[in-house]
Amino acid sequence: MQPPLRPAYNLPELLNHYASGQLAVLSTDHCDYNLTKKTQKNDFRVTAGGLPGLETLLPLSFTRFSEHEALVNPLNRMVAVLCENPAKMFGLYPKKGILQPGSDADVVIYDPESEVAIKQENLHTIGGYCPYENMKVRGKVRMTISRGAVIVENGDFVGEVGRGRFLPGKPFQPIEDII
Repeated sequence: MQPPLRPAYNLPELLNHYASGQLAVLSTDHCDYNLTKKTQKNDFRVTAGGLPGLETLLPLSFTRFSEHEALVNPLNRMVAVLCENPAKMFGLYPKKGILQPGSDADVVIYDPESEVAIKQENLHTIGGYCPYENMKVRGKVRMTISRGAVIVENGDFVGEVGRGRFLPGKPFQPIEDII
């Protein structure tokens, strides 16, 4: 992946940036290439970018950020960097990124008391591997609601195939204009 994952010694500095508000958006470069595609070339400049990471972003974030003592309200901050600020940056706010009348009512019900190990076999990806295999995380997504309808329940997709829809954004907004 480009840029590469950072070494563990960078984590305290990243957490401090997060706690102070200097980190405005946290996202994944999720790309569902399988290992054959990822290893076709022996040159990172032309290797298919990204890693499977869409389903792991929330549990990994919750695990790290809920442990950081400098955060007064880690859940509010996490919602801002994972949902609200990206929606603003890409011109999707207030349709996305907030719960209010007229928004899409996208909600994740997260159980913070569970402790699970991330396993590729439990993820919904065609990549066939997980860079976080066996990593223990706090919490688990119990339910995902999209536009008011339950689409994931206890790890199983229960939504209607093809229900997704394209939502055009507005021109990119610099982050300093939205936070």
